[in-house]
Amino acid sequence: MEKYLYIIVISMLAVFGFSSCSDDESFYKGDAAREALKHKWNVSSIEVKTNDGQKDEIPNFILKTFLLNTKQYAETFDGQQLKTVVEAKDPALFEPIQLSERYVVMDDNLYVESQLLGNQNIPYTFKVSDKTLIVQFKFNKQMFEQILQLIGTNIDPAIQAQIEAFLADLPDDFSGEIIKKLKR
Repeated sequence: MEKYLYIIVISMLAVFGFSSCSDDESFYKGDAAREALKHKWNVSSIEVKTNDGQKDEIPNFILKTFLLNTKQYAETFDGQQLKTVVEAKDPALFEPIQLSERYVVMDDNLYVESQLLGNQNIPYTFKVSDKTLIVQFKFNKQMFEQILQLIGTNIDPAIQAQIEAFLADLPDDFSGEIIKKLKR
């Protein structure tokens, strides 16, 4: 169960991150962006921003804890397939994950066909330079609940209780985005 949990989490997070970039960093557009994307990228940060900023603390804590427990979290874009590899620092936490999903780039948007979400094409916005890839994924309440419930299944009971209380308090119009920053 734990292995499947992390596979689902990874696929949901497969293309998100946030951090500011230097002002002199130039991002590619069009065909140049599509070509610059083809590379192996290492996830350096993940952040959740919601339509209710007061609700950001718990999911950000969970995602940062997840990143701290990974030895490797890399995503490789080859022009057609997004290959995600995740290894835990402690193999007892979860088995290594290898996931391959189809993707396309159209009009500076990235569409990933998520097998774990019923082969839906999930849209992401992205910016890519020579050193940095920033991807963003918008979510609604239902998707967010699914992510946190899956993460909460195999973690400390105190944190799990916080997640359950957090989810019970979400309004119906709750939404936001997950932003992931990756480096070469």
